[in-house]
Amino acid sequence: MNCKERRNLCRALEQAQSQTNAEGAGEEVQKEAGPSTSNMVETQVQQEQPEVPEESTNQNPTDQSREEEIDRLKLRVQIEYEERKEKSDVFSGLQEKARQSVQDEIQNQATANSFLRGQVESGKNQNQTDQLDKQKQELEREVSSLKQALNTEKNKVEALERERQQLTTEVSGPKQALGDYQTLQQEKVGLQSAVKDLRLNLSQEKEVTDVLRSRVNDLSQKIQEQEEISQALNQKVQTQTSTFRSAIERCQTAITCAVAQKDQLTTTVDSTKQELEALRLKHSDEMSAEQQQRSLLQERIEELSKALSATDQNNSDLEKQRLELQGTLRAKEDELQETLRAKEEEPQGTLRAKEEELQETLRAKEEELQGTLRAKEEELQETLKAKEEELHHHHQLDHHQSEEEEEEEEVVLLWLLSARRGIRGPGSNTDQDTIRPEDSVRADHVFHRSLDHPSCEGTALDTELHGGMELCSS
Repeated sequence: MNCKERRNLCRALEQAQSQTNAEGAGEEVQKEAGPSTSNMVETQVQQEQPEVPEESTNQNPTDQSREEEIDRLKLRVQIEYEERKEKSDVFSGLQEKARQSVQDEIQNQATANSFLRGQVESGKNQNQTDQLDKQKQELEREVSSLKQALNTEKNKVEALERERQQLTTEVSGPKQALGDYQTLQQEKVGLQSAVKDLRLNLSQEKEVTDVLRSRVNDLSQKIQEQEEISQALNQKVQTQTSTFRSAIERCQTAITCAVAQKDQLTTTVDSTKQELEALRLKHSDEMSAEQQQRSLLQERIEELSKALSATDQNNSDLEKQRLELQGTLRAKEDELQETLRAKEEEPQGTLRAKEEELQETLRAKEEELQGTLRAKEEELQETLKAKEEELHHHHQLDHHQSEEEEEEEEVVLLWLLSARRGIRGPGSNTDQDTIRPEDSVRADHVFHRSLDHPSCEGTALDTELHGGMELCSS
């Protein structure tokens, strides 16, 4: 029997007792004073009886308002419990989706890594300098675009974090209105279930963190490989630039002799055309084979570029997922701290111990992740250095035979270009450094073979070479 029922019972007893007393007094007065007095007493009793129901009617609205307030509090607690349960279900669904997507990405990346490893081991050819520079520029543009996309995703995550804080502030208001003991007990049960869910979520997030750690290691390896490729390209460009400069210096000395020997070179060109035709037929098979190798190398480079783009995109997606998981974990931690502060009846020492335990667990996870990442990065750097040395050795063996021929072609081409533009070297003398007839024949042969080179067709170099040929024939 609650307080309300007791109060109602007491009021009913008081009303019955007052009626009994009034009836007894009326009968005694009627016996002593007669009918007139009896009528007066009955009138007085009738006037006194309605006073008790008025008191009860004055108290009933208060009890009713209290019942309505209690019902509202119960309804508010039920709504808040459903909202928390819905948020927990949404968070579990997001974790499951993130775990599935990470597993799919790991499987796809493993396939891509095996394919790239096979391509790197089988790649034995090297493209021209202009193609390598173009590939490097494309990679730089792709990296910049991926960085911009990463910044955009970070801004979105910050906006979601601000929205989450606003929602947390709005929800904290109804919590303070819960002062009833029954509501506190229900919220205590909800807090215990939330702690259990948080522990379960922490165990699940640990598994996701391990998967993300392996994914980050793979991405670090790919980035290191691309950086080493870029360094190798830069070194190749510097080497060829120094070779070109030395060739230009030699050509400037030969140009002074070319002006004096112009007539002799004109007569020699006619005699060497037949030899040039024979040499062109002889080297046509070699040029076709070289063109096929270059096309294969170009296809491999394009495939590697696509793989790099996909790797960078996966890196940005994983970074976004990591930030989302960290934000969710912080939100859960903040919500738990606010709920623990609201419960004044619970021991403060237990709540602080739980909070410190959660913080120590988070710190241990972050330190473990950072240490593992450093160790993996060092291991990947050593592996990549070994692969770079092996690839460099293969490239040296493959291109050792054609280095002398390429240098001679570059020297002759630069010499003809300089003749077309009328360059004079310092201290030139027409009586010194004359060109021999056999050197002219060899230069004309290399010149025509360079004109037929696929990388020279339709370019500014092609135009300059034809102009140099016309100048020599005139």
